[in-house]
Amino acid sequence: RIDQTEAGQSSLITITNPWQGAAFEQKILLVRNHEAVPKGFAGQVVNTPVKSVVCLSSGYVAMFDALGVVEIVKGVSGINFITNDYVRNPASRVADVGYDANLDFERIVALRPDVVLMYGVAGENSLVTAKLRELSIPYIYIGDYLEADPLGKAEWVVALAALCGVEEQGRAFFEGVEARYNALREQK
Repeated sequence: RIDQTEAGQSSLITITNPWQGAAFEQKILLVRNHEAVPKGFAGQVVNTPVKSVVCLSSGYVAMFDALGVVEIVKGVSGINFITNDYVRNPASRVADVGYDANLDFERIVALRPDVVLMYGVAGENSLVTAKLRELSIPYIYIGDYLEADPLGKAEWVVALAALCGVEEQGRAFFEGVEARYNALREQK
């Protein structure tokens, strides 16, 4: 869920149950124009628009590509499994940061990401999240793979668009997917 803050410049993203069997809620404040963080806010704070992200799933790379902002991807997990032309181009200098418990935190720090996008399968990856908190690197759990409906999965692009400050492109992309999906569904 994405809500505007009372001041109206920043957004609050609430992610609920981002892995199988989760009873977890993550709140992420997307701060715009240096708006003050509310006192007592205990969630992740991400200054937007982001200019540098680390993606621990190839699906996130595809969403940034669909939004036309793939160049903000500075690090990925398992680069050899990603077919995106930008990521695979040596000139783009996208780094492989490792995977699972074998993440290269020194490389992640060197990339200076505004946020790390990650997923949980059986639960919170507390080793990774604890280290990211220690390093003061915000992270967001993306639960797109849990969506039972294809439109639910596609809708995550709207949240990633909010990170980049391209909300209109995100909504337009999703509306296009939704229209094509519904047209195909009606053909049956």
